[in-house]
Amino acid sequence: MSLVRQAPAKHHHVPGYTDPIDVWSCCGCRTHRPHGEIITVNVKILITMMPACLLPFQKRGKVYLFIESVSQLYRSLLTIQPWLFYLMQSYEGSEKMVAMFLLSVYVVAKLVELLMRIRLFKNATWTILQSVNFGTKPTSEQILAAGDACSICHDDFKTPVRLSCSHIFCEPCISEWFDREHTCPLCRASVEDGHAWRNGSTTFDFQLY
Repeated sequence: MSLVRQAPAKHHHVPGYTDPIDVWSCCGCRTHRPHGEIITVNVKILITMMPACLLPFQKRGKVYLFIESVSQLYRSLLTIQPWLFYLMQSYEGSEKMVAMFLLSVYVVAKLVELLMRIRLFKNATWTILQSVNFGTKPTSEQILAAGDACSICHDDFKTPVRLSCSHIFCEPCISEWFDREHTCPLCRASVEDGHAWRNGSTTFDFQLY
């Protein structure tokens, strides 16, 4: 009797995975993904320990914001590969239709999340490139239109900054205001500038997908 050894069936694997994984691995319970938060915290600690002559205290807020935006974008991208592998390899035969449906839902949800992360990263990158620590540096015409006086201290502008709502204030004044509020002192509009991350805090939200 001749024994014929059959060649193993070929499977199309997502690069980086050769063994089956379960849904818990996709959610991050059995991977190294929690290390991302630890690395982010350690980097922020190093920034905090830097002497003021290297990085002034007034500028550290936007550095914290940039580090946090990079961390959140990285952690969001890190979950794509295992989920694609799981959805493509866990269903066979007629169940492939279910896999395609779940894959479509996942792609839509992931795109929505990535757009939010990219928006935060874009705003953080723009902020760190600015010469001021909050908002943007206004032009001479914009300062003249604002009345040449800060609405908080009622004095001449000192290092004027322009918020996303177009109102202009002294940078020291608005910096002190943002320690208590995250809105414009005049119109009370929410200032979307990532202030939640300027104090060095780190999100520990569990990255499910």
